[in-house]
Amino acid sequence: YWFDLENNKETKLKLVPFCAMDITPLHYRSESPDKAIETLGHLMKKVNDVGGLFVSLWHNESFSETERWRGWRVVYESLLAKASKS
Repeated sequence: YWFDLENNKETKLKLVPFCAMDITPLHYRSESPDKAIETLGHLMKKVNDVGGLFVSLWHNESFSETERWRGWRVVYESLLAKASKS
């Protein structure tokens, strides 16, 4: 929960950080969609193994199948399939 330093107390605001973002495997790690499925699936499993909450951030553009995102929709679909099984 968010801690209010000014009033020195915990608030009701719950923050949930994300574990992965769509652009990371594509741009920063230069991974193929297949490699991204493997990498993100492994990360999802590690989070699940410790009872954590796997939160990912996806931009609208990553579902577009245009230009740099061609072939990447399957990454999201694969992660959804893995999440529904766990």
